[in-house]
Amino acid sequence: MAMKPLGDFEHDNRLAFLTSIVDSSNDAIVGRKTDGTIMSWNPAAERMYGYLAQEMIGQTDSLIVTSEFEHEDIENQQKIRAGIKIEPYETVRIRKDGSIIPISLTVSPIYDENFKVIGSSGIARDITREKQGSQNARNLASIVDSSNDAITSRLMDGTYTSWNAAAERIFGFSAKDVLGQPFSPLIAPQHSLEDAENLRNVRSGTKIEPYETFRMKKDGSTIAISLTISPIFDDNSVVIGSSAIARDISKEKEQMQQLVKATEQRNEFVAMVAHDIRAPATSISGFAQLLLDRWDSIDEAKKIDHLKVIARRAEALSKFVEDVLQVSRIEAGEFTFDIQVFSIIDLAQKALLDIQDPKTEQRFHFIAPDEIPLVLGDKDGQYSILMNLLTNAVKFSPESAPITIKLALIEGLVQVSVIDHGIGIAEVDQSKLFQKFGRLPQSGGEKVSGTGLGLFICKNLVESQGGRIWWESTPDQGATFSYTIPISGVGTPTVARFL
Repeated sequence: MAMKPLGDFEHDNRLAFLTSIVDSSNDAIVGRKTDGTIMSWNPAAERMYGYLAQEMIGQTDSLIVTSEFEHEDIENQQKIRAGIKIEPYETVRIRKDGSIIPISLTVSPIYDENFKVIGSSGIARDITREKQGSQNARNLASIVDSSNDAITSRLMDGTYTSWNAAAERIFGFSAKDVLGQPFSPLIAPQHSLEDAENLRNVRSGTKIEPYETFRMKKDGSTIAISLTISPIFDDNSVVIGSSAIARDISKEKEQMQQLVKATEQRNEFVAMVAHDIRAPATSISGFAQLLLDRWDSIDEAKKIDHLKVIARRAEALSKFVEDVLQVSRIEAGEFTFDIQVFSIIDLAQKALLDIQDPKTEQRFHFIAPDEIPLVLGDKDGQYSILMNLLTNAVKFSPESAPITIKLALIEGLVQVSVIDHGIGIAEVDQSKLFQKFGRLPQSGGEKVSGTGLGLFICKNLVESQGGRIWWESTPDQGATFSYTIPISGVGTPTVARFL
């Protein structure tokens, strides 16, 4: 059916109508001949590219097409001449000020009344905002994905809509496990009321400031977290969901518990130090003052007894101070060793002589093979180990119970064992062994005097010299503490005789 030709008046009205649409468009609309000459340039094109219409009409668009996109413009012209419409695609153009602008470009052929292509119309939309918005979204997504905190989002019905990599790592659930689910696998029954309260607050637009709570992991264990929840609003400021940031604070909680424990130990240690210093100091002061006040009236035997008490108390005080200093050096990494070859037989026999007195001489025993290699280590440190183990054996044994040092050769090492027949080590106290300040109770439940540093020092001294230390015990039947020490190497005297 043939179209009825428009009259002049109708034609003029239609042209005016189309011109008004083009001029009021927010998109740049440019008309060109088939040779690329620009024939029309609307106000939006002036705003977008910075060139006035009089600057561009009669020109080609080489002023706004960058050199790397010239081939694209040539291809577009070839398609237009063939009557092919170029659907919207993203490209870039250059403004008058030299800046680059991203656009979405559509190019359509223009026909004459004989359907011959006589030119093209290009519609360019500035997509700077969209590109920037997409980039911002990618930046935010990258930040969320690389965060060490679990970042999740939920709709108001509780359905999860996002779940970042840290959430998978912290809670053990993959995004596939939770996305689209209308419930939270993290909420333990005892925290269901808390979660409901959070959703009510978020629904009212209230941000929930960071607070400490617990959540369940996929393996069923619980984890301490610091949780922040914020409402998500749509364009009309209506709450449509919530975002949550959960920080794993289990290490911080553990460190805090350790700090509390360390503080308690320190306070206990300070109290114990004050007591253990005051007791011998008071005894020394008392006996010294007694001797000063009544020297002439005290017989010689009593004077000697009092001086022996002063000497013993002074020695105990000196040992106490040395233990504290020794622990301090160990923990500061400032403990040094004088490694040498020596006879562990001689050292063990010396320790036995030093620990005993004439009244208790018969309770101490020494067992060793006829020949045993010389050992390599710090002699003073080894003496300290022996004296600590012997002192403990005395503390936790009845006065008549035997105490034995036993030497043996075990797989190229010398094994030293201190054996007692005392109260042994109760199961509840076994975890305290080798710990700093680990003071064990006597048979009546009362803690023995001392710093609780002896076994801690022994363990560090033994291991620092290439040995290991362990214990065996049966409650009410005694305990055996054993440790190893390396034998001397080639080129040094290797054998000591036990006479």
